[in-house]
Amino acid sequence: MPSRRKPVIFMAVLSALVLFVAAGSIAYFAGVFDEKSRFTAAPAGCAPVEPALPRLGTGFKAVAGEGSGCKVVRADSETHTVLLINYKVASSPAEAGTLLRKAATGMAAEVSGLGDEAYRQGELTAFRISNLMVLCVVITDSTGYASTGTTEPQVKVFEADLASRLAE
Repeated sequence: MPSRRKPVIFMAVLSALVLFVAAGSIAYFAGVFDEKSRFTAAPAGCAPVEPALPRLGTGFKAVAGEGSGCKVVRADSETHTVLLINYKVASSPAEAGTLLRKAATGMAAEVSGLGDEAYRQGELTAFRISNLMVLCVVITDSTGYASTGTTEPQVKVFEADLASRLAE
């Protein structure tokens, strides 16, 4: 006489698998596995910028910019803006990534090792930490970085330091 246990066990395992897949799908589409937003507001203007200033060299200071932004100026001439830093908070890391990629498509090169995602085109660098987007623009004249009192490698180190401070 054939055992009735094998079909029952098979149906029980199959039912459990179907329920597991269904629960996982529902959780996935509900966003349970999405990266959580770390920022509810933009950082306080120059607070994260000031500790990174020595990376640019000497003779720089941070002053409040427009909105939540910050300006890095030459200490000997507050009208000589060297760098503008602006922040924008997106509702989620996914939205921040989408906005950043959309703005950079076809114009900027991807930069590895800077925040969660970063792009650079000339003197402009945009990166994100979770749902915070950061835009850094070096203000140069026709002489390039020579007019700023810093160098491109120093600015890159400054940006990396700023990104790591924001990620803490």
